Amino acid sequence: MEKVFRVFEKSYDGVFISDYSGKVIFLNDSLEKIIGFKKEEILGKNLKNLEELLFSKENISEYLKDFNLESLWTSDVFKKFVTNLEGRLQEFSIRREDCSIVFVEQIFFIFEDDDTFFVISIIRDITECKKLREDFLNFQRTFSHDVRSPLSSLISISSFLLEELENKDFSLEDTKEFVLTLNKIGRKMLHMMEDYLLLEALENGKQIEKAPKVISELLGELKSIFSNFKSKKKIQILFKKHEIENSNFDLLQKKVMINENLFSSVLNNLIGNAIEADQEIDNKIIINIYEESRYLFLSFSNPGEIPEEIRSKLFQKFTSGKKNGTGIGLFSSMLIIKAHLGDLYYEPLEGVTRFTIKIPMFPMF
Repeated sequence: MEKVFRVFEKSYDGVFISDYSGKVIFLNDSLEKIIGFKKEEILGKNLKNLEELLFSKENISEYLKDFNLESLWTSDVFKKFVTNLEGRLQEFSIRREDCSIVFVEQIFFIFEDDDTFFVISIIRDITECKKLREDFLNFQRTFSHDVRSPLSSLISISSFLLEELENKDFSLEDTKEFVLTLNKIGRKMLHMMEDYLLLEALENGKQIEKAPKVISELLGELKSIFSNFKSKKKIQILFKKHEIENSNFDLLQKKVMINENLFSSVLNNLIGNAIEADQEIDNKIIINIYEESRYLFLSFSNPGEIPEEIRSKLFQKFTSGKKNGTGIGLFSSMLIIKAHLGDLYYEPLEGVTRFTIKIPMFPMF
């Protein structure tokens, strides 16, 4: 067995070997990293004793359903158990020593030597792969959700246009209006696809092009974005930090380095969220703009609180507190602000939701 041990010690996958009674006689360094326990905590112990340590009953119930748990750990029953599972790929989760969960795939093989059999278990960490699969499925759902509406409009309008073109009374102006609508929808879909591709690029560390922007022009962009929502609510823009009384209008002439299109999409997202979060028309959205330690801060405050259970996940991909939210908005906003060498954070306040953008001034020193 020593030769077998030496071979498996070099394996990238985790490997442990137990004897006919279920006692662990070998595990390699890779398995130690996967499960988070030291070798000495596992070696010499029976799988029966490790069952509660590493596995939940839900994880192994499927594999134990045909066996009496009390008799499983006798040699004859254990051999029958592993023989039943030999060569079958199983997927389950393991509880690590730090209580974190790791997802693994495992396959059993039986090795017999001088009338004694050993069970060789090969374990592969699939946590990252599982996350990637879930992210891809979430992306599919989100993209399908976003594209379905404009695509349906595109098909509906084009079908109507084809029918009406057979009507000789259908004017050139009417035709032009429908074609322009189709063009607008097509462009919207193209921008959506470009946005998704950009998000992927930003996740992989893509650098963005930036140019100096005077803060007074940024103020104009803020007002323009708000007016596009056609909301009856009002915004109040203050050139001071929340707890400071005096305003600093000199800030208007200073500059920041931004990618105008990307930064506008962040402003659009934060303003849109603030409008949707509070339906009371009389309540204002307050935007504080101030400078501190050569950084520009833009803070967006509106009445209402974000549920506590999703606060810690606000900037995670596909996390949303809205009924029909995609969970892309704040995630993409964070990526964009990070690409500006800045930060975007949420401040939990009583009765108020506040998000703050922090980006470097230009020049920074």
